[in-house]
Amino acid sequence: MQLNDPDPLGWTIVYLVAAALAGLNAAGRPSPNLARGLAAVAALWALSLVPSLGPVTLDELVSDMKMLRPEVEFARELGGLLIITLYALPTALPRRRGA
Repeated sequence: MQLNDPDPLGWTIVYLVAAALAGLNAAGRPSPNLARGLAAVAALWALSLVPSLGPVTLDELVSDMKMLRPEVEFARELGGLLIITLYALPTALPRRRGA
């Protein structure tokens, strides 16, 4: 994350909440409510980026981390939000008992 990003506050909050969730999980104190909230926010934010996506190559995504085109930046942001969503989901979903 870069503080010169156009929306650093949102990214800072999402990453801090993801870090808190990871810390709680590592300490054996998972927080399903925190995970549900994080997964919901990250998934909705990711969905809001979909209309801004355009054709992007894998090389553009990974070769140079400078902002090349807005479509590349949106694709990178979408990827980060999907990673956060997928990380939070196992803690967010109810667990079966007796299985």
